[in-house]
Amino acid sequence: MAAAPAGRARAVGARREPDSTSPPLFSSACYAYGRAFNPTTRALAKQLAALEGTEAAYAVSSGLAAIAAVVLRICDTGDSFVCARAVYGGTFALFHDFLPTKCGIHCIFVDLDDPQALAAALARPRVKLLYCETLANPTLVVADLPRLAAAAEKRGVPLVVDNTFAPCAVTPAKHGAAVVVHSLTKGISGASDIIAGAVCGSKAFINSLFAFDHGPVFLLGPTLDPKVAAELGLRMPHLPLRVREAGRRAELFARELEAAGARARHPALLSHPQAALFASLANPGYGAGAVITVDAGSLPAASRLMERLQVRGGAGGSRARGPASRAPTLPPPPLPELGQLWPHGRLPGLPRDPALRLRRDDFLRTLPRRPSRRRHRGRPIARVGGVHGHG
Repeated sequence: MAAAPAGRARAVGARREPDSTSPPLFSSACYAYGRAFNPTTRALAKQLAALEGTEAAYAVSSGLAAIAAVVLRICDTGDSFVCARAVYGGTFALFHDFLPTKCGIHCIFVDLDDPQALAAALARPRVKLLYCETLANPTLVVADLPRLAAAAEKRGVPLVVDNTFAPCAVTPAKHGAAVVVHSLTKGISGASDIIAGAVCGSKAFINSLFAFDHGPVFLLGPTLDPKVAAELGLRMPHLPLRVREAGRRAELFARELEAAGARARHPALLSHPQAALFASLANPGYGAGAVITVDAGSLPAASRLMERLQVRGGAGGSRARGPASRAPTLPPPPLPELGQLWPHGRLPGLPRDPALRLRRDDFLRTLPRRPSRRRHRGRPIARVGGVHGHG
């Protein structure tokens, strides 16, 4: 068994109350300002800080609440920040639509793989932070964290990294990230039955989120229910085991899909354009994430695939999501500068699937195949469209 990377062992053994096998539950009603502090939530926060190797952390009501709190703490009206083009749809809507119109904070979306474009964006006046996702949701574009951290440091701004898709597998703080955010709803929760988020960073930064006069968590109140914090605290000790197994299954499914002719994308596949980059960032033994993307070639084909998976029971208990371009937070048409990509870096025919709950044979039966001279049951095998690029 691979040795636990720095931070992982501490997450498993993060200190709780003495002689206790589970975190104690304190109701917010016991505290005058429960939205600013709760012992149960703080116990979870210590586990999260240990997981990410940061001085401190705190848990909030959702991943978007965590992201918004970080940006609102660092940026003021009239400020701007730089963000990767390939990000989660909700994050894109927050950055592209909400913050400029409601707060006067503007986001500059750039291709982070273009050093000149990144340098030009960071050189603009009043830029306050650089934001990316370790693994972009759902395109699985890999962020070159050391290079981005160096660029941010040169400009004198913090690198903020969403590590939702790579808990345990990657430790952004080790590669120069100043702040790490999570949607705890996904991998850390493990069952999509809880909505929560987290911010990990220095003690000074986490404390500033709760300042009485300007702390966004204290004043806007994205408070995490202590019962949810207690539930998550019980799931944290076996997170490394779940991540390792989910990563193993994801890689297995991705290789099976690719061998069957599907246009699958996963950082463990050599066909992924940034497979070597992810390997250089990864903590050994934790896989390359639990999410696979499959390009069905077109929106209608992706819709048919998802219907078979979710409505007709093609994959049983799968948690398939898609098509990716149907994100309800985003308008259809794409921004001109993103070409064929939709604003948040997704392709119209790109559904996505956490691999943990898929049954191999059922899923493969739902997919069209590459062209072949052979005929299957009297019908030619159809082609699956390719992934043409990424944000």
